Amino acid sequence: MGNSTNEFKEKLPKYHHLENIRGKLWSEDGKSRVSVMIGSGFSLNANKIDESLDGMMTWPELKEKILEGLGIDDNSINEDVLELSQRYADEYGRDSLDEFISVA
Repeated sequence: MGNSTNEFKEKLPKYHHLENIRGKLWSEDGKSRVSVMIGSGFSLNANKIDESLDGMMTWPELKEKILEGLGIDDNSINEDVLELSQRYADEYGRDSLDEFISVA
């Protein structure tokens, strides 16, 4: 009745990729080499530690801020937020983009 490794291998055709990733997550010294990337929607469900703090921006809100930073007042522009971020970095430099996002 329990799920054995063989059952998973049968149900997941690319199971060997998962085994490969699992093996690379740990170094020989037993320390984890894991970084977790969480989508922007995750923070929308988080409780604020202090109500005086602003919530995290969504992609559309960040896009609007970057457009403002580029001096563009047309939010219907067809570029996504990553393309616009690259435009901002090209225009003002990567350090300026990092600073802009951290205070946005």
